[in-house]
Amino acid sequence: MTTLLNWLALTPGTEEDDVVQARLLALHVATRGLLAQAPSVDQRVDLVQVSADSRTLLDMTRRRSWDKLTGMQASYFGAFYKASWRASDWMWGRIDGAGWLVQCLLDPVRLETLRDIVGPEQFRNELTAALKPGWRKPDESDRCTPAEAAQLRDELAAELAFLGLDADLNPVEFAHHRPVSLPVTAMVLARTRQAEIAAEELPVVTRTARYDADDRRDVEKALAEDRPPPDVAKAQAQFQACRVSAEKIAGEQGTARLTRTLVALGAATVNAGTVAFHLPGGWPRTAATILRTVARSTARVSQGASRLGPAGSLAAGVLALLAGLVLGNNGGAVLQWIGLPILAGAAIYLATALLTTGHTARKLFAALGALIVAALLLAAFLPPLAHPFFGWLGEVVAGWREGRGAVWWLAVSGVLILPALVMPASAVTRRLTARKEQSRKQKSLVLNVGGTATGRSPRSQATKTRPREQATLERAKH
Repeated sequence: MTTLLNWLALTPGTEEDDVVQARLLALHVATRGLLAQAPSVDQRVDLVQVSADSRTLLDMTRRRSWDKLTGMQASYFGAFYKASWRASDWMWGRIDGAGWLVQCLLDPVRLETLRDIVGPEQFRNELTAALKPGWRKPDESDRCTPAEAAQLRDELAAELAFLGLDADLNPVEFAHHRPVSLPVTAMVLARTRQAEIAAEELPVVTRTARYDADDRRDVEKALAEDRPPPDVAKAQAQFQACRVSAEKIAGEQGTARLTRTLVALGAATVNAGTVAFHLPGGWPRTAATILRTVARSTARVSQGASRLGPAGSLAAGVLALLAGLVLGNNGGAVLQWIGLPILAGAAIYLATALLTTGHTARKLFAALGALIVAALLLAAFLPPLAHPFFGWLGEVVAGWREGRGAVWWLAVSGVLILPALVMPASAVTRRLTARKEQSRKQKSLVLNVGGTATGRSPRSQATKTRPREQATLERAKH
């Protein structure tokens, strides 16, 4: 021992000396590396998977990852769609992470060891004094049913029994069985920290959601401004009212943001596809260049036009389409080369705007599209249609007017009009299938209530039927 102390050169005031610290580190490494058995530690570190599939007492109705994270959509890229979605996912990540950390640190073996070292009675008093200030057992304000709240309180009492405590931290008789883990206790203890996290992050989610609703992009500047101090007392109620995590891309139909995003995605796809492959010279490379130009032009146009709303976007697409037709039909070669990319970009943008409108608007535009395709179908035979739309094809249109080459034009037009026929047919098929399934369920319900499936009396079965099933049964009888 004297040799060790002399080697460490421990004298008053040398605790911060670099030589002393280096020698202490060397001693620690040598001890851990040369001893036959490593020294014991207070608490071992376990490898755990931190995921969003966890519960929090802030809101017990959202327990699965798809109920919390908007980023689960679009192949796990959904959070890039909105700033509020990213802020919401960040808040949920902090909340779930705090819950998992508390559960990792709350080791029953360590608690039992400390209880035996300090003494059961003294340790129980110290533990109660440490946990009592922020302790609140599960109840219905956590958005769980009375039965679930009672079950959680029973599980909490069972977990704390080996420490001589009940769900209210009142002294009880010490149990001999030590639980493997303390999940409900961890939820109760993590609630305080999770409420603080929610109070810090909810103002960010609220502000980004407002900017997303107004389709504004300067949210970073707004977030840099001072925010009001967090109110932890109201955090749980505000957290439960925040439903940003329930928003879905399917509910964004008809919004300018979705139109702009889809056009930008298509432009990026075209740009990546034409650059990734080494195309030979000549017309393949020229076609790829034209495609990239059209895609980029469409994306740039959509950045401004899509801010006009659904009606404005459709109007801008129609105007651009007409401008492309006028320029493309002009006799000058330069104007035709300018008009064709504008025409193609307007067609892509208009198609995207139509796809992102509501169901009613899509039906109207589907009918309009069917009329346009029908007009194209007859363009080979009607000069008033062939000349303004296909005059730039020259000799080909002249052949159509004489009856040559109209067969393949019919085939191409048939392919174009096919979606307008398939979509209504598929909708009718789905409705018929749904009606058959509903009829089958009603018949099975009648048989079940009649007692043929279980052998019970119809009266006893009917008394146990839920109100919704009873209403369905009455409709089936009438």
